[in-house]
Amino acid sequence: GRLTAAYCPKCGRLFMPPKMYCPYDFEEVKELREVEQVGVVETYTVVERDFYGEPLRERKVLAFIKFPGVEGGLIHYVKTDRPRIGMKVRPKWREEKRGLVTDIEYFVET
Repeated sequence: GRLTAAYCPKCGRLFMPPKMYCPYDFEEVKELREVEQVGVVETYTVVERDFYGEPLRERKVLAFIKFPGVEGGLIHYVKTDRPRIGMKVRPKWREEKRGLVTDIEYFVET
């Protein structure tokens, strides 16, 4: 799998998730560029209950992950028993890919 970000041809910034227009100079963004797959956990939460308040079988760590040189980032699951801010992670890709963020099963520590 590949991680991509929208590229602004005017200012050179990369955006994840992709945007149609650059928020800095309003240039139309038409190009996606591949970015490094190792990101950094900026913040996280540990989820222990489902939407209805019922306990989950296994707790889940949901994190905001930033990537070098990219504005924004991804919110996704991180498979770890010891989450921490600053933790370096990389995606664990599903076997079958469809070009969606759900192609990433979860992130793991590098």
